[in-house]
Amino acid sequence: MEALQDQTRAHFQHEEQSFHLLEEKEAMLHRLHHKHLLETIQGLYQFIPPNEPIPVHCTMDRLQEIAEWYQSHVLHGDSKLLIRR
Repeated sequence: MEALQDQTRAHFQHEEQSFHLLEEKEAMLHRLHHKHLLETIQGLYQFIPPNEPIPVHCTMDRLQEIAEWYQSHVLHGDSKLLIRR
């Protein structure tokens, strides 16, 4: 789980270097989307005891939420950055 959070954070840091291409409100909203996902990932930790396998029955809803978030974010948020480059 830490790898997911670390990789997501690293991706967001890299992506946010391009935020100067966005209008200020768009950049702020994009950052809030990033914050929401990181909080969702962090929320998974409450279901996972340290050094234990991920209990699928406790995390499926959260993992589905993360998967849907990524798909929506890439298609609707990140695409704006690609168009402006």
